[in-house]
Formats: sequence, structure tokens, C-alpha cells
Amino acid sequence: MIRLNHHRFQSQHSGDFRSVDESEKIVRKLVGAGEKEQFIFTSCGAEGVAHVMQSALFDHIYPTGKNHIITTNVEGADILLTHQRFEQMNICSHVVPVNSLGQLTPDILDLYASPRTALLSISWAHPLTGVVQPIWELAEYCKEHGILLHVNATEVLGRQYFELRDMPIDFLTFDGPIGSGGLFVKERLSPLIPTGDPQVLRGGTLNHEALSKLANWAQELMESRDHVCMETARLRRRFEMQFGEGLLCSSERLPTTCAVAFPGVSAEALLYYLENAGLSATIGGGDQQKLEYVLGNCGVDLIAARSAVSFCLSSKTTSDEIDRAVSIIQKELMKLEKIAGSLLEEADV
Repeated sequence: MIRLNHHRFQSQHSGDFRSVDESEKIVRKLVGAGEKEQFIFTSCGAEGVAHVMQSALFDHIYPTGKNHIITTNVEGADILLTHQRFEQMNICSHVVPVNSLGQLTPDILDLYASPRTALLSISWAHPLTGVVQPIWELAEYCKEHGILLHVNATEVLGRQYFELRDMPIDFLTFDGPIGSGGLFVKERLSPLIPTGDPQVLRGGTLNHEALSKLANWAQELMESRDHVCMETARLRRRFEMQFGEGLLCSSERLPTTCAVAFPGVSAEALLYYLENAGLSATIGGGDQQKLEYVLGNCGVDLIAARSAVSFCLSSKTTSDEIDRAVSIIQKELMKLEKIAGSLLEEADV
């Protein structure tokens, strides 16, 4: 099986069992956190999102009366469903559109933000299209207008360089290996899980083993980051050149990810054939919106969106695997085109 779609949460790197202090130090280094940023270990990224949203509610929305929050129409379930829950509590949640490149810009944000806006919640990069949001620009806008900024950084870890200490981001969350995640916060926030110790921001027993695995995973990402940002990016471009006309969302993207349309072919059918041929790809679903809906929200033509498949390389992807993947895709496309031709002939008869 050629797994261009490398699942970052299934890291095989075990490493030594690390102390709590050492583990936290490594995770901090991954995101470039300074002394001001507090780190909270979570069971997953969704817990971090829930913690941010609850904190925003109790620490900012209720005290200030600013009861308007914003997110985008291409987010995953963790953010969108939390926003829907807030609407049940008379909080105005606004799901705003992205542009044709799949990005939320300050100009778009300015159309929907108001003096009542308390929080913008957004993913730094999209896991299916690879589109990277202009976080620096959005962060400056939020800072200027007194809006808290929550960023889900899951997709950019190990794929981009940044220093959280230098960025006006109020909350940063991410998913880690199964059973782990993290939340960095610049100011103190209310605990999601209540605790009797005011210095503890997450109640319950700390899972030392999961935290240690998170640190090992973070170390692995840092060790491969140079390779991913240079060599993997080169391989992604090599892959895209074979299907250039079908490349979608060609704005700034992760060095690992692209979405390609194959007009005249059903994405679900192609995905089935690719999996049977030993090539792993995805069209979304589950915790993420389906790719066709994400692309539709970016203004992509419906026919192209329904024929699109997402591919994601890993740090271990090789040139030979890229060539084999291209060969498999071309071969399976020919099969589907032949089937479609036969069906048309039968219909004419």
C-alpha cells in the first residue's frame, strides 16, 4: 500500500519514557512557545477547542457582553459543532465564507466583525486542500479590534516554521497521537474540568505515558521538518505537475497536501479503485467536511468538486512512490473512463 496519505497520529516512534518537565519542554520547542504561554495537556484537539470556547464564554463573553463569535465555512466538526452549541446559549455564531483561494482575509473578516465580536476561531491550514490561512494578518486584525484569536495548528506542526511567542495568538490548540493533544494560552483561562487547585487548569490525573508519547511525536516532527519543507514540497510539486489542470486551491499550501479534480469521474468511484490498487487517498468525511463541500464553499465548480480527491505526502514519501502513485492513478482513470464509455453505449442502444 502506497500511503501518500500519511496519518500523523500513528507515529511508530516510541522513544524513551520522558519526565513531565522534559515532555513539556519538547512540546514547547515544537511551537516556539515562550515563558508567557501556558501549556495544558489534553486528551485530543477537540478537548482543547472545547476548553477555549468555554473559557471565552465565562472569561470574556459573559463579563463584557460581547456575544458574537466567528469561524469559517471550511472548518471541521470540532469547531463548527461547538459554535452550533453556543447558538443554543444565545451567543451569535457567524460562519463566514472564505474566498476563491480557500482563505479568510482581513477584508472578508471586516465585513462580518463588529464591536460585539469576542472571538475568531480558525484552523491554520486545511487537512484536505492544504490551504494555509494568512494567520499573521488575521492575528494583527484581531489584536487591533480587540478580538480573541483561537488557532487550530494541527496541520502546520512539522510542516511550517513559526514561533508562537512572537505571534498575537491568544489560544493555540492541536491534535497529537491518539489520546493526546495540547492547548497553549497567553492569558489565564477557566478550567474545562474543574479542580480544587486554582493553579491547575485541567482537573483529573495527568496521563504521563500519553504526554511522553506526545513529546516523542513532537521531537520526530522537529527532526523531519527541514526535509518536509524542502524535499517533500518538491515531491508534491512533482506529483501536481502530472495533473496540473486539475489542481485546486493553488494558493499558499502545506508542503504535503493537494486536492486534484478529475473531471468526468466520480471521486467516490476513483477513491474505491485507488484503494483497491494500493494507493491511499481521501475525500474527507467523519470529523472533516467532505472535500466536495469544502471546495464548493471556495467557489469551485460543482462538477469539479465532485470529482476531487485529496492526496497528502509524508516525510517518508519517496520519488519512486510518487511515480508509482501517478501510474496507478492514470491506470485507474482509464478503467473508469472505459466503464463510463460502455455505459453510454448501452444507453444509446
